[in-house]
Amino acid sequence: MKNHEHLAAHPLMELNSWHIKPVIIKLSPLLMKRVQETGDIRNKGPTVLESSEYYHVTVFQKASALICAVERLENSLTYIHKFPSPRTYEKKGIHQFSWLEYHYSYFVVTYDSLFDIALILTNTVFQLGISEKHCKPSIIEDNAWVKQTSVKASLIELGKIASIYGKKRNLFVHRGDIPDVKSIVKSITDSDMLELLKASSTVHLHSEPIVPLELIDNVFKYESKKIIAELDDDVIKAQKAVARLFDSLLPIYKKKARLLKIVV
Repeated sequence: MKNHEHLAAHPLMELNSWHIKPVIIKLSPLLMKRVQETGDIRNKGPTVLESSEYYHVTVFQKASALICAVERLENSLTYIHKFPSPRTYEKKGIHQFSWLEYHYSYFVVTYDSLFDIALILTNTVFQLGISEKHCKPSIIEDNAWVKQTSVKASLIELGKIASIYGKKRNLFVHRGDIPDVKSIVKSITDSDMLELLKASSTVHLHSEPIVPLELIDNVFKYESKKIIAELDDDVIKAQKAVARLFDSLLPIYKKKARLLKIVV
């Protein structure tokens, strides 16, 4: 079972799925009717959901966003692991090192986003009513309702883990500095191998390759395995931190669900 699949099977998600099942049953015929009449599934009129139903649906959306982020981290490793049809991609100007840079950059941005998504999920579960753009660490973590629970500690832990890629993400997004793939590997030898891969990719963009393509393919396979070994540890850390956040949010979600049922 993959990391994101463990999260999808978490008791928080199981309970949430149980709550939204009747909502899906309720909405299905309405959505089908809307598609048949207008050809558009989006609702442009007043909502048909009760407040309790809307709560469970939004919790599902925000929790799923966090799970999907972990899944994208795993997918990034899958892409890094294999460069399919290298000769075909080379004709389009995409070589092994640029392939690595592209998917590592996506990994970096996604990893750093975990904390932001977690803050929004916390805001939703607690029903704090804070707009998503204002879900900052100090506002959520120091909220009177949040800080008296174990959720605050879970958020702080996840924030520390996600922050290891914060500087790289900011330099990439705001300055265009591509995250350095070579910084992942530990030894000088490995770094030299990646330099060979980078240099050959650059030369190949403008002229015939000076290094046999078979050798470059083998270097990519060797280096990608070492990169994945390093990044996989970080994915596991992220998954465990998200799972602990889910653990701490579960009793809050249960309490809110009971209260909403009483109100309704």
